[in-house]
Amino acid sequence: LKEEEEEKKKSKNVEQRVFNPLVIIQRDNEKDERDLKRIKTVFPSANSIFGVNAGQWPSHLEDAEYGLAPLRIFNRENFKSKTWKIDNNTRRNPENLKGIQWIESIDQRNPETGKLGDGRMPIAHHIGCMYAHFNAWRAVDDMAYNKGDDKVYPAWIMEADAYVDKNQMKPRMTRLLQKAPKDYDFLMMKRELFLGLCGPDRPGNCKRSENFIRLGEPGANAKKTVPDGFERRIYFYYWPLDGPGAGLSSYAIGPDFSYKAFNFISRKGADMIDGFIFGKLCRDDYVSEDAANPGNFLLPGIGSALVKPRTKEANTKDNKLKVLNCYLIGDVELVKKEDEEKDEASLGNIIEQNSVEKEKDTVTLFKAKVHQETTKSSSEEEEEEEEE
Repeated sequence: LKEEEEEKKKSKNVEQRVFNPLVIIQRDNEKDERDLKRIKTVFPSANSIFGVNAGQWPSHLEDAEYGLAPLRIFNRENFKSKTWKIDNNTRRNPENLKGIQWIESIDQRNPETGKLGDGRMPIAHHIGCMYAHFNAWRAVDDMAYNKGDDKVYPAWIMEADAYVDKNQMKPRMTRLLQKAPKDYDFLMMKRELFLGLCGPDRPGNCKRSENFIRLGEPGANAKKTVPDGFERRIYFYYWPLDGPGAGLSSYAIGPDFSYKAFNFISRKGADMIDGFIFGKLCRDDYVSEDAANPGNFLLPGIGSALVKPRTKEANTKDNKLKVLNCYLIGDVELVKKEDEEKDEASLGNIIEQNSVEKEKDTVTLFKAKVHQETTKSSSEEEEEEEEE
């Protein structure tokens, strides 16, 4: 009995440490506030962060600047690099984000009104959505920095209108996050994308990983039963090689995600954020290790073509040139039972990951730089306001 109590206590602590959903909501939006309350009935520990309404700029411009701070720093550092070269047709400078596709929107506003400029108002929603997710990525990194460890990861990010099932979702999501592949950067936690891109009509488009969770017996009203010798599982799949996808209502990010994403975006820009993550960050490989390094924009012989579409042969965990290591959860599958010890040995384990002290590598140092520089800027602004 004592061992069982200890195991339950351990599981509860793991859930509290891992499960801290971050919900993106819009300012002064009654529906989003109701949705947040709905989510908190299932996940009381859920946090929230304001999104960005680019159509109302210059009102609450600071909401966008919070998430853009890492990109501004990356941009300045790129120009300090000895390998940084840009062609004559590229309008780039270290002082602002002009010339970076989509990202430049905040620095290309109408100088008289402060509103979106250059005919961008029709896509204000998509621009705001992109900046809102930047905010969430930065907020997660700030949590990790303040706590002094990476126990906030995998960090689950939700949009306010995300669906939650209070009877089933919490335990299942907890186990999925605990069993994530160890090399993950991005986890798509909605199976709709899998169902659309990984069906029998697309053989080879989605490759199953060795990571999975087991499910219990189906409910009494289920149409299908589980045959003897089989069990139900949900597997993680490597990212689909092609096919469209949209929607970021439910996903999780790892400790290196924002650094890798901002490294690429600071050099090549972005687009509608869901399609950009699905079709670019998750699906492309760098052409070389040099292309993956910050501070490189033009490479000898190939120019600015830093990435290439991933091939079927390269869609493995051993591929070190992925822009991001992305996975999506599959549908419920019937699988023949195997030796449990063998199965468990192949699973990622968040407890084991967190038990290893992470060295102060490039990613950790960059997070510290973002936190320290922005904290310093805020302090200086407050001092100026007091003087006035």
